[in-house]
Amino acid sequence: MSRNLIAFAFLWLSALCVVHCESLEGRISALETQLENKDELIAMLRIKTISEQEKIEQLEKRLSEFMLQNNKCQFSSCLCKSTDLHEIKVPGTEPFQVSCDSTLAGSGWTVVLRRINGNVNFNRNWREYQQGFGDLRGEFFIGLDKLHLITKSQPYELYIYLQNLNNETRFARYDSFAIADDDASFEITSLGAYSGNAGDAMVHHKNMKFSTFDLDNDNSNRNCADENSSGWWFNNCYHCNLNGPYNSGFYWYPWQKSVLKFAQVMIRPKAH
Repeated sequence: MSRNLIAFAFLWLSALCVVHCESLEGRISALETQLENKDELIAMLRIKTISEQEKIEQLEKRLSEFMLQNNKCQFSSCLCKSTDLHEIKVPGTEPFQVSCDSTLAGSGWTVVLRRINGNVNFNRNWREYQQGFGDLRGEFFIGLDKLHLITKSQPYELYIYLQNLNNETRFARYDSFAIADDDASFEITSLGAYSGNAGDAMVHHKNMKFSTFDLDNDNSNRNCADENSSGWWFNNCYHCNLNGPYNSGFYWYPWQKSVLKFAQVMIRPKAH
């Protein structure tokens, strides 16, 4: 084959490759664009079909990330923690588990008392109320020692969620809350401004010491704890008693005179 013929064949093949390669690159580029669009379409469809629970979890995650970036998350509270059982550490004691709630009144609440069905007996002595009792996933009282140490560690607010037998709900909120130690009979030392729609029942119990049937600290001439089969910050005797017998002494009087169905008492660090 002559040199001229070889040169012509080489030029022809080169031209053919350029055309073919440009066409191939174009197809690859188009396919890549389609794939990118497909990913975006899948993402959009997922947003439309995502469940409410997933939306809540995503929002909680974003809130936790925000609080972490701003140094607002703590090991000593339920801030940045999901609705579940978590371990916290406060000064003066070993780490312990608490029930965290981010469903009833926003995120970051530590549950200190829950009444559901009367399965747990709340007619307990001083020592049992001091230590706490019940099931953190069901009915329980966190314990006066822990409640004191938590509210002593930093300023806290108080939220009380109530439900009656007709499934109507109300709440009472106080912008500060703290109790003293065992030496001061766990007196309510701080009870801030009230807000809510359940009525201010706790004001009647402000500055009261805790009472049980075996240690009477109320202001009456009788033993309110023994009479009402429960421990509480009795005055003379009460305007509310969330530890009373489930079917006969479980009340929040400013709202109604009949017994309640459900109650959950929660605390959360105050925003600075």
